[in-house]
Amino acid sequence: MLKSTPPRAARGFLERERLSLERLELTGPRVIALLAPSGFGKTSQLAQWRREALTKGALACWLTADTRDEPLRLVHGLAHATRAVSGKRGFAESFMAWIENCPDPQTAITGWLAEVASMSVEVLFVLDDVEKLPTQTRTDILSYLLGNVPANLRVVLGARPTGALTASGAFSMAPVTQVTASDLRFRRDETLAVLYAALGNRCTPEAGVRLHELTEGWPLGVQLAVAALHRSGDLDGLLSAATADIQRYFVDTLIDRQPADTVRLLVRLAQFDLIHPDLCEVAFGAEVSTRDLLRLRDETPLLVQGEGADWMRMHPRARDALKEQLAQLPAAEREAMSRRASVWYADHGLNEDAAHQAHLAGDVQAAIALVERSVHQMTVLGRSAAVLEWFHHLRSEEVKLHPSFWAPAAWALAMGEKYAEAEPLLDLMMAQPDLSVASRFEIDLIRATVAGYSDNPDRLADLLEQWPEAPREARPDELPIYSVSKAFHALYRGQPDQARLHWREIATLDRTQAYSPSTYGFADYGV
Repeated sequence: MLKSTPPRAARGFLERERLSLERLELTGPRVIALLAPSGFGKTSQLAQWRREALTKGALACWLTADTRDEPLRLVHGLAHATRAVSGKRGFAESFMAWIENCPDPQTAITGWLAEVASMSVEVLFVLDDVEKLPTQTRTDILSYLLGNVPANLRVVLGARPTGALTASGAFSMAPVTQVTASDLRFRRDETLAVLYAALGNRCTPEAGVRLHELTEGWPLGVQLAVAALHRSGDLDGLLSAATADIQRYFVDTLIDRQPADTVRLLVRLAQFDLIHPDLCEVAFGAEVSTRDLLRLRDETPLLVQGEGADWMRMHPRARDALKEQLAQLPAAEREAMSRRASVWYADHGLNEDAAHQAHLAGDVQAAIALVERSVHQMTVLGRSAAVLEWFHHLRSEEVKLHPSFWAPAAWALAMGEKYAEAEPLLDLMMAQPDLSVASRFEIDLIRATVAGYSDNPDRLADLLEQWPEAPREARPDELPIYSVSKAFHALYRGQPDQARLHWREIATLDRTQAYSPSTYGFADYGV
């Protein structure tokens, strides 16, 4: 009875249309698998789907699995849970007596499926904690059930995405709609909706956005923040209180309950932004257990996996909680880890991560040499602050020795309050012998950007007059900047119609080569 009793509705649960049972049913498969670590609201979402089914007149059954559910015990649980909600539609005493005395699990599960199919009503069966089922039960009973779902039955499975569950092959027996942790994460508007529900008119969009960035949409993190707000009522102190509560949750509920070797692994993982099993083997040697790393990824919110990849990263609040212990490790050990990691990152084309680790290892020159390989791409992606952070590691006498930094740093300075500091870098670029047309065009584009940021329309007009058309040698990512500059010059002249024509030119460009978030953002802003 306890296993077939659904949980209470979560207080303040946010119903999301994109995750509604009705919308998921449009995908076709009769099986939905909700796979997420703890803290993502998995069971609450399962309960919401059960309530949705009830509102449509379906029978909604619930069973929480556990490690004792050998094949026959699971079938008995399925039968009891279905009988509890079926009334007079099926599962009579005679059937229950037969299934209780049936010695063969496959015969019993076949009988259960036939009994469900004979009922003239839609049935939703929610089976939670599927990962706890014994291997034989998953292989023999769950696989058979999913492969023989009758037309009036929809099966919803809830589980932590463990490797054993994936390897069991249960999900390969029938088409399955998978809902993962990334689907359960709140989007920005959903975080705002939760906060508005808790605060009413006292909520501000700024507070909601900052909370979303703090929690990264992690449902339990948002819930902890709302609980802190209810406790204190202090909107101004919301973020600091939420940060403290989330870190306390990670330490008290997750980290401190791990075995000592696992805690040791987590402390060392806090050294890295991007985590990969192969990286850990290189950085830590034989000390790391890949199985332990994957268990943390599958069963906890400590490690977040990228979609369709082996890459992971640690939740920022968990990482903050572990950095104090990381700092207590011997400096020689931390530097050795970073040196090995830097080589591994560089071998895999992750030059900025390699540079960061080289810097942690104390080799600033190696770090600068590595970041030079990707500094142009950082500029295209609008990461001006990161470009300047690395540029400022250079002493004034070293700037001339690193010409690959000149244009990216000049772009970053041009688009900020320190635009005047871009001029010495532009002078260095102009002083180069045999300056190409493409280089001269880029220099004038940077100066045009400075003119725009410094509200100097006459200077902007003079620079654009030298380039009535973009040269053929110009890089594709410079063309939208050129169009934006011409458009703002047209606005200064009181020609908004002409400005819109220039912005329309951007739509004709190949976004795979020309896209830059800041440039396209300026165009949208201008329109």
